[in-house]
Amino acid sequence: MTVYTDDYTEIMRVLRLGSTEDLEELEQMLDNFPEGTDDVLGQRWITNAIECGSLSSFEWMIRKGVKLVFDEIGGYGVIASCIETESPDKYKILDSLIKAGADLNQQGFDDWTPLHQAAVHEDWKALEMLLDAGADKTIRTRIDDCTTPAEEARLLGREKAARYIEEYKKSR
Repeated sequence: MTVYTDDYTEIMRVLRLGSTEDLEELEQMLDNFPEGTDDVLGQRWITNAIECGSLSSFEWMIRKGVKLVFDEIGGYGVIASCIETESPDKYKILDSLIKAGADLNQQGFDDWTPLHQAAVHEDWKALEMLLDAGADKTIRTRIDDCTTPAEEARLLGREKAARYIEEYKKSR
């Protein structure tokens, strides 16, 4: 089934609500759901679920075996997409991503890792979760200034985030 704009709006509503019954129905209706990409933005369905902020949709997709490592249009991996969301379930989704084995060090947009991204956004909770999970704070971008997350944060005036990364000691 080719997804048109009206269909896409309905699919996004289903993803936001996260009803198992509705998700199962989408799986029957759409040839490439939940593993594939949407026909409107060309974005992975799991990325859409993350951006909708739906923990239940995300977890349903994980149970279905959806892959978490892929190259997404725009350069965002699943953890990077999660860091960008404003969802109340953001950190629950991030925790689930980490537990499901998402790549903590996947380089994407601007060649940033999720740790670069969390640092420049001064997202303290994401920084702590990523570092606790073993994100590599020494990875450098391969473009522009070839910076580590702390160096990138410092370049962008996020001195507290830079110090946090440099001084971080695992809390658990």
